[in-house]
Amino acid sequence: MRVERNICIRNSIEGYFEVEMILRGDLTEYATLSEYYLVLAPKSMPGGGKCVNFVLQLPEKLEKPGRHQLWVWAGQVVGGPEGETMLGGRVEVGTDLKIYVPIPGKYIEADFTVDSREVGEIVTFTISAINRGNQTIESAQGAIDIYDQDRNKIAFVKTNIESMEPSVWTEFKAQWMANVEPGELLANATIDYDGFKTFLSKDFRVGSPTAKILNVTYEPIVNGTIGTIKTEVISYWSQRIENAYVTITAKRGSYSGSSQSPSMVLNPWKKAEFTNFWDTSDAPGPGEYQGIATLSYLNKTDTKEFTLRVIEKPGFVFPDVMWIIVVILIIIFVVLILLTVGRRRKKFKQVRLA
Repeated sequence: MRVERNICIRNSIEGYFEVEMILRGDLTEYATLSEYYLVLAPKSMPGGGKCVNFVLQLPEKLEKPGRHQLWVWAGQVVGGPEGETMLGGRVEVGTDLKIYVPIPGKYIEADFTVDSREVGEIVTFTISAINRGNQTIESAQGAIDIYDQDRNKIAFVKTNIESMEPSVWTEFKAQWMANVEPGELLANATIDYDGFKTFLSKDFRVGSPTAKILNVTYEPIVNGTIGTIKTEVISYWSQRIENAYVTITAKRGSYSGSSQSPSMVLNPWKKAEFTNFWDTSDAPGPGEYQGIATLSYLNKTDTKEFTLRVIEKPGFVFPDVMWIIVVILIIIFVVLILLTVGRRRKKFKQVRLA
């Protein structure tokens, strides 16, 4: 088998560019290039692009079955004056060539794709498979298990049945009506072919113009201060949701206080965090409050209840470091007193002796 190609390289800068051609991979012993060193003129001048001839001459038989790969790289020559070493980046671009040697028997390689759709629409599952073996596959079919967000199996579908010649791509398809809650689902596919099996897996999404509150968190809120409350939400839609906002309501007895966050855009299938500020200066005082977070979007709402706790404003607590300072001062004071008393006694003795 002989493969021959022209590989062309073009300079993209205004300056001369030295290029080294490199072969890499497990087929380099069978490959040659017409040139291994090029000098490219500036892009605006003739000679800014050059081509080299690439030849791959394979033997009648490659011993190792499966995929073989060969890369042809064009790398910038980085160097300085003779005797000096240059430090810097090296620009490389490349292309590759894949050669498949049939595997003895029957063997499938496959890609699995799933179209994300809206709730109530038809989801299409596509398996693109190729027979990498050297024998014909008489009968192949895909079976697909579908799981919800909690990984509970909710559906099962089968594809068309096909025979597969060696080195030929074949497409298997199945469809399913997505009458489920929106979210990220999982599809596990099994291709059964003449007693052999290949397994594939793919996550996909079933959406709707829906958003939900995931979690509400806050730092300890001190009575009489402004508390910060954060609400995490997620969009289950494939389009942007404009002007979404969160309202936090705190209730206890006859008291009801509320706070509205700034509006935000919810991006498709993304999480977002809203921030609310609650002023407790007119609240009844420390204790537990019934908290209600309400997400408003597209004339719809989603709510989540939680408990808000307001704590007493802590009194003055003598810090540990202050105690240490006090003890040190007391020790210094005692030492000074002892020194003073000692000096007075010494002076008194001297007076008596005189």
